[in-house]
Amino acid sequence: MGYHQLPSMRDYWATDPDLGVSFVSSRMSRNRFEDILRNLHVRDNLTITAGQKDRLFKLRPMIDLLNFRFKQLVKPGTYLSVDESIILFKGRSTLKQYNPMKRIKRGYKLWCLACMSGYVYNFEVYQGKFQVIKDDFRIWTWRWSRETND
Repeated sequence: MGYHQLPSMRDYWATDPDLGVSFVSSRMSRNRFEDILRNLHVRDNLTITAGQKDRLFKLRPMIDLLNFRFKQLVKPGTYLSVDESIILFKGRSTLKQYNPMKRIKRGYKLWCLACMSGYVYNFEVYQGKFQVIKDDFRIWTWRWSRETND
């Protein structure tokens, strides 16, 4: 979890002072955390259609909420950049990308719209060559290119 990586999730609640993390164990019991993790859903499974094209359909409400909040909090600057970003992931996933020429070779690829300070205004997870790009991302890119060309 986060910066303090342990071999097993249960190790955060270990009673051994060399292994356990008191910051985590003092705030929530292990059983409570596992219950929340097991039952946390961001999308109702009954609303999912059979011909779903979006491979992130279960996470889409959370991604849309994050993008909405990112745009609300900070006004975009003059210079914006559309760039790819890789999130390190070593597990199994059909969304995982491999690029041997990059520092992070395996992981999830994101297309990000960011300013010079590094603040991300919008992001979209790359789902493959035949991915449908959301109109919202196109609008932000168009605004950026129009402002810089005028």
